[in-house]
Amino acid sequence: MRHPTNLTISTAVGLLVVVTCPFFSLLYFVGGGLGATLAHVSGSSLASSIAVLTALALVLNCLALLAVILFYERQSLGSVGLTKMSGVDLLVAAGAVWFILYTHVLIIRWDLLGVLRGRAGRGGSLLLRLSPYAHRARLTASAAWEELAFRAYLIERVRGLTGNIWIAAAVSAVVSVIWHIPGWGPEQSLLLGGGQLLLILLYVWRRNLPTCFIAHFASNLLPAVLSRLPLEIQSQLLRFLFPL
Repeated sequence: MRHPTNLTISTAVGLLVVVTCPFFSLLYFVGGGLGATLAHVSGSSLASSIAVLTALALVLNCLALLAVILFYERQSLGSVGLTKMSGVDLLVAAGAVWFILYTHVLIIRWDLLGVLRGRAGRGGSLLLRLSPYAHRARLTASAAWEELAFRAYLIERVRGLTGNIWIAAAVSAVVSVIWHIPGWGPEQSLLLGGGQLLLILLYVWRRNLPTCFIAHFASNLLPAVLSRLPLEIQSQLLRFLFPL
């Protein structure tokens, strides 16, 4: 058994990885001119190249955090909820996807915040210009990093430090919102915050990382899939899935 002081130090190292890795890796991969180089070599758009590099950076961040957990903290993957899903977990993930999308449809349809109409934010505008493969890569990597780092790791480790899971959940919520503001803007971050809050509660309840990842990824991907269908089919599906 490791001494409590060593556990605290190793957790601090892990938290430092969570806070700093995204910014340094994104600065290197996205801000270092590699996006333009990849676009030139692959013939893809600059936006798609940047999205692919961002996805790569986030995957490397995930690997770095997992390395800290396994080799520095000497904790199991189960310590961050990376365990086998049950049938109940799968049903809960499907319900969470429906609820997140339903909430977004209600907010956008009714414009409950009064500031969202016609605003996609920089993040939304970028996603609309991506090729399908770049879009899927970006959504997959984002869901993996956010659920591993901002949900499972932060909640489990802050709970271990404070002894209070609700303090840990609050820290996760604040970090999640801050993470989205630079790309999406404050208005869209508020909209996304509802889904983030549900994912936090989902992790607190199930303590299962794959459940949260599936819920997060599917709730991001389904609107993109729906947007590629004819408008008439879109309208019919929306009325069927999300009755108002």
